[in-house]
Amino acid sequence: MPINRAIQRVICGLIATGLTLTPTLMNAAETIMVSYSNLAYPFFVHMQRIAQDEAKRLGVRLIVQDGQGNSSKQSAGIEVALVQGVDAILIAPNDVTALVPAVNEVLEERVPIMTFDRRVDNPDQPIHHVGVDNLAGGRVMAKWIVDNYPRGATLIHLTGQPGSSTAQDRARGTREGLAAGGKKYRIVREQTAYWSRAKGLTVAESILTAMEKPPDVIIGSCDDMAFGALEAIDSVGLQQAGIRVIGYDALPEALSKVRDGTLAATVEQRPALQMRTVLRIMTQHLRSGKPLRTVIVKPFVIEKNNVHKAERIHEVKDVPGKPKRSGGAQ
Repeated sequence: MPINRAIQRVICGLIATGLTLTPTLMNAAETIMVSYSNLAYPFFVHMQRIAQDEAKRLGVRLIVQDGQGNSSKQSAGIEVALVQGVDAILIAPNDVTALVPAVNEVLEERVPIMTFDRRVDNPDQPIHHVGVDNLAGGRVMAKWIVDNYPRGATLIHLTGQPGSSTAQDRARGTREGLAAGGKKYRIVREQTAYWSRAKGLTVAESILTAMEKPPDVIIGSCDDMAFGALEAIDSVGLQQAGIRVIGYDALPEALSKVRDGTLAATVEQRPALQMRTVLRIMTQHLRSGKPLRTVIVKPFVIEKNNVHKAERIHEVKDVPGKPKRSGGAQ
């Protein structure tokens, strides 16, 4: 949509788009919009805290948008940012294809843009990206299963939001990794739980209730879905079935559960590093013309024996009255 038509359509809906200004940075020289697919996700809440901290360090002003899981809303917010005259845009797209028209409009207006955490597919020009290699992340989850179940395993696979690049890549990497292990690794049910703990619970409950024999492993493509799966195992009375659950994101709650043995493993993707890196790259570009660049973060599995290596381990609190367990940061 040309920018002059966008003005008429979206300027009156500025508040509805979820745009907010970081108040401590009103006098900063550069204004950068940061657009999240959905700030209801704990992962993005953490990223936003890091963004605010890094913006203060750099002396830039942030305009923050919560797309609320709605591609149309996120696109409208980007159009509003262009109307406001931001200097740059950083976006974690809700959908790999639905956000392409909005990204193309940014490119047409010659406003610098990068993606973080999630990518867009096939915009008019290549977009630099800072994020974890989610394809590799899916593969390391699969490798953990192959290493821990050398004789084979049956699995339930809870996938993320359809259309999200992270969901697509993690699912693909997991399938590829398991296929490399051979036919003895079988995904008996695969279903989206939309990154949600509540949906992870209901989906896993439904699947487990319908199965004649419990699976060996439940894979949650994010920690919240893995937490829902843990609750489902309890709710259907399979606590003694030996089902192991693995997640992805290394949230503090996940690290605590890994440390106490409730969650078998999670995958670290270093969200603070991602956010600080993308903000620094964009700020350097705005101030000195330094070229934008792509940075890919390498994921790795967090288990009890290396939980101290997790980026957010400092946020994990010891539970009063419980002994400290080996492997965690003491």
